[in-house]
Amino acid sequence: MMNKKKSIALITVSVIAIMVAILAGAILYVLGAQARAAEHKIRRIRANYAARAGMIDAMECLKHDNCSQPPRNMYPGGCAVSGVGRCKYICDYNIDLNGYRANVVVDEAPAGSTQYCNITVTVNYDPDTP
Repeated sequence: MMNKKKSIALITVSVIAIMVAILAGAILYVLGAQARAAEHKIRRIRANYAARAGMIDAMECLKHDNCSQPPRNMYPGGCAVSGVGRCKYICDYNIDLNGYRANVVVDEAPAGSTQYCNITVTVNYDPDTP
């Protein structure tokens, strides 16, 4: 009789331990997925702000007519006086902004546009790379 109670208790404890282990594994998986999603969102927001900073950099350059002076953190490339069309400068350069490299391109606005210049900023990032 005592052996039967011990074996039932052992089976009950084993089943409960397995259920707790499975539940703990599921919780750890969900927490890891949440952490990865949060990190991805942070990287995406940082890349967005890097693109905005590149856009502001280009607009300031055009606004103050000093595009011939490269920004402090500019990589090879630059701006040249266009001499053609309404956009005075044509630019293509990369700048490092908060760990992200932004490619800034300034060129002529499309025909019929009310703008003089078209500014395009591209920031590439890998959400899986720290």
